[in-house]
Amino acid sequence: QVRAESPGLVTITAASSEENVIAQKDLTILPIKVTNISLVVPSDEIDVGSSMVIQAIVSPSDASDASVNWISGDASIAMVNDQGEVTGVSPGSTTITAKSVSSDEERTTTVSVNKVVLGVEPIDNLVFYPNPVQDYLLIQGWEKGRSTIEVFDLDGQQLKAERRSAIDRKGIDLSDLGPGKYFVRISNRVMIRTIQIVKE
Repeated sequence: QVRAESPGLVTITAASSEENVIAQKDLTILPIKVTNISLVVPSDEIDVGSSMVIQAIVSPSDASDASVNWISGDASIAMVNDQGEVTGVSPGSTTITAKSVSSDEERTTTVSVNKVVLGVEPIDNLVFYPNPVQDYLLIQGWEKGRSTIEVFDLDGQQLKAERRSAIDRKGIDLSDLGPGKYFVRISNRVMIRTIQIVKE
């Protein structure tokens, strides 16, 4: 009896104990592909600046590769990272999709982002400059408190994250990023602000 443990090519050898007879057979072990994805969505609504984690459950449970890629239909409304954490960026509705990496199976849900942010105050007097930026993005109007500055690509994948105090240099080095569009978010317990920037 042969039991497959993992995908790949294997050679099975059978030998007679009484005669010098050996038989061999090459077998290709195929991967067990994902055939269904279901999503556990805490809510179909979030506020700007708030986050929630969507869980993807794949079938069969013994799939060779159960991992999924997360995709936002519009990252300017809601971003999603590799763990399925969705963050509201601006008011509107968009789709969040979990796509299997081992098959064509995917599942999509719609998330609405509300303008009202409970317990977090958007700070409108923050100025990010220069934009377009070449190397260092400066932030003006940041007066107090330790904050987190994050940079995301348009698919919502976090590329950089730094904790800063208002007395530190007020900005973030983007010289290691390639040309293109990105989202920059600054947040702490009392404020949050997300903008889109262009890196030259």
